[in-house]
Amino acid sequence: MKIIFQENIKERNNTIIGSFMKLVLRNCIEKQADGSYSVDRGKRGIQEKMMSHFAEKQDKQIQCLRVIHQYMNELEHPSGCLNEILTCLYENFALSKSAFFKWHDDKNPQEQEGKGKI
Repeated sequence: MKIIFQENIKERNNTIIGSFMKLVLRNCIEKQADGSYSVDRGKRGIQEKMMSHFAEKQDKQIQCLRVIHQYMNELEHPSGCLNEILTCLYENFALSKSAFFKWHDDKNPQEQEGKGKI
């Protein structure tokens, strides 16, 4: 899958990264019968490996963080999902600590909702 993906996407711009990241999130976050959300660990593992090859540059990682943040806001911050996703991406080298801090320190007013404090 990695080879097909890399061959078909030559220019990895923010629009492509945003679309890809939303697809990943929609596929690995599932709504439960009680209305809560959970992260499907099996799907998440495959997708974080794909993402680690896709977001090798810090600016791309920051764009992925923006999309993750926006999607969590849309879902009204499902309990534990954001933490689980970010931890997995960090532990599997798909997101760097410096990219996370750069995203967190961004003062763009449109990016502040739900950020919280470190």
